[in-house]
Amino acid sequence: MIGSMFRKAWYSDSATLNLDFTTGVLDSRLTFTRSSTATYIDSSGYVASASIDSPRFDHDPSTLAPKGLLIEGQATNLLQRSEAVDQSPWFVAGTVVRATFTGGNGPNGVNNSGSKLSATNISASSSLYYNGVSLTAQTYTMSVFAKADGADWIWINVQSGGTIHGAFFDLSGNGALGNTTGTVVSGSNIITKYPNGWFRIQFTFTGTAATWFPVLLPCTSNGTGYASIAGQAPNGVLVYGAQLETGSGASSYIPTGASTATRALDSCVMTGTNFTSWFAGATEGVLYAEHERPRSESGNTTHDHASVGSRYTSGGLFSLYVVGIPTLYPTTLLWTTGGALFAGGISSAVPANTKAAARWFNGNDATNFSNGVQGTTGNGSGTVTPTMLCIGAHSTDGIVASRDFLNACVRQVKFWPVALPDSQIIAITTP
Repeated sequence: MIGSMFRKAWYSDSATLNLDFTTGVLDSRLTFTRSSTATYIDSSGYVASASIDSPRFDHDPSTLAPKGLLIEGQATNLLQRSEAVDQSPWFVAGTVVRATFTGGNGPNGVNNSGSKLSATNISASSSLYYNGVSLTAQTYTMSVFAKADGADWIWINVQSGGTIHGAFFDLSGNGALGNTTGTVVSGSNIITKYPNGWFRIQFTFTGTAATWFPVLLPCTSNGTGYASIAGQAPNGVLVYGAQLETGSGASSYIPTGASTATRALDSCVMTGTNFTSWFAGATEGVLYAEHERPRSESGNTTHDHASVGSRYTSGGLFSLYVVGIPTLYPTTLLWTTGGALFAGGISSAVPANTKAAARWFNGNDATNFSNGVQGTTGNGSGTVTPTMLCIGAHSTDGIVASRDFLNACVRQVKFWPVALPDSQIIAITTP
């Protein structure tokens, strides 16, 4: 009897909430805010800009497939003139020559955007460099869009005194990684293909309290330092959108002009009757989400996990959320009743696209599932009624003070008001 009821609930898909963010339309029951403009990748694979308070529906720049609703925390691009490296505070030294790009579309789809770098007989005295940015002892990520234009390789790095952190990238074909220099975080050198021969490249390093000089340098081969690279004008590379930010991955591109620029946080919540109409005071249920693994720690507490769960705040609010979980709680489920936290541990070594679910019953017990793996069950006492759904973050006040951001895209969110059995949840969360 009970088994039959569960099967009916799943196979007839009696979910009371079903949010699909791959359609490019935000459900009218959700409230979305962001106090600044922000960029995303549109359906043509180009860097596009969304206006204030407009949601961003991101796409894969290579396949153009929809990725869902992009939710990010606040982040700042510390570099001025991100699209104009032919202007101060960017300077050239030695044989490097810079010029405004005068042919073809940039990664934003706009003709003649970006700048060209070329060089002859590159030596230790040659570079295009940013004239100093003060950093502190924390994690940073440098990124830039680049395209081969006679030279297939580019070396991007940051320098302070005799210390150089950086990475080489091959801009030919589908792109490839080269050597790293200094202390680059393992696996953080990433190259992503964009339309028209462009790539976005990035690496992560740990800064120190000093003045650092970001450097862009065209190359004709992979190398380990200046002595191994040489170029011949007019061969070079095209560059666009230089960015330096805190955190362990490149967030969406933040354009800058004569000063640095900050992208505000995204807030997407469901409250009031829009929430209670489908939750209806459920004392058991399954909250499911499909989302990307967090790709950046910009603008939030450090995290290395992603999942769905809930959080009770000191203000008496209780929210369901889909979010990256901070390492302060080194597990993937936050479940609270009366303020007590319970957790179901899931490995952080998850695929780029994650399917996760949180199930509870009797108002107390909670179990987490991620990519077909079942976590442990937490048990507590007392019940707090949820008051909202937060997409891509959990919040201390419902809307404004959201924190611990997913910094990636959410594809789907569903809720069943029944505690589905393990086998069914494992099946729906298996990649």
